[in-house]
Amino acid sequence: MSALFKQVDGDSVVVVQGGVFKVCDLYERNDGELYAKYGGGFIRLHANGATSKQGASVNALVSDLPLTRDQFGRLCAGPGPKRKQLDGQPSFLAIEQEKDT
Repeated sequence: MSALFKQVDGDSVVVVQGGVFKVCDLYERNDGELYAKYGGGFIRLHANGATSKQGASVNALVSDLPLTRDQFGRLCAGPGPKRKQLDGQPSFLAIEQEKDT
């Protein structure tokens, strides 16, 4: 696998295209840019649930990363230049949290 993309251990994305749902691994690139491993490559995730692949969208994102969006609406992990914290959580986000017992 390319060293340019680093897998986020334990996090995954459900991508839907043409009525087919596919569970994909979540990857980070550069300074927190978020991607899904899709087919033989990677697709960029957007804060509104869209992706860089035409006709594909995010149905669910399972992560505990601090999510932000850049000036173009792309989904990122953590703070950075020209990034804004998401107001609330995107409708497609499902965060796994440990419960105190």
